[in-house]
Amino acid sequence: MPRQRRNHRRAAPPAPEDLGACLERLRSESGLSWAQLAEMIGTNDHALRRWRAGARPSWRRMLALVDAAARLGLAHVLPVRRARGGRRFRPAAEGRGGCARGERSRG
Repeated sequence: MPRQRRNHRRAAPPAPEDLGACLERLRSESGLSWAQLAEMIGTNDHALRRWRAGARPSWRRMLALVDAAARLGLAHVLPVRRARGGRRFRPAAEGRGGCARGERSRG
């Protein structure tokens, strides 16, 4: 009998419906270029362009985006809805690192 495949991927965290407008506001208020903002998140500016057009980021990128906004002092720009179970997606605590490339601690 063939082995069953199971999908263990997590669902993406809830993103604001107007993610494109939130990204535009985040970039303009931070004073960063699209390339600089993408590097801070751990992706490229082409992915940001797709997100502005309506594509949904992965849950890792969404958490990295929320972390980046908090580091810039602009967490209010990304209103993140509550997840199932009432938990809220919050930025990582200071010193613990985020999900962006190069910031994860291996241990």
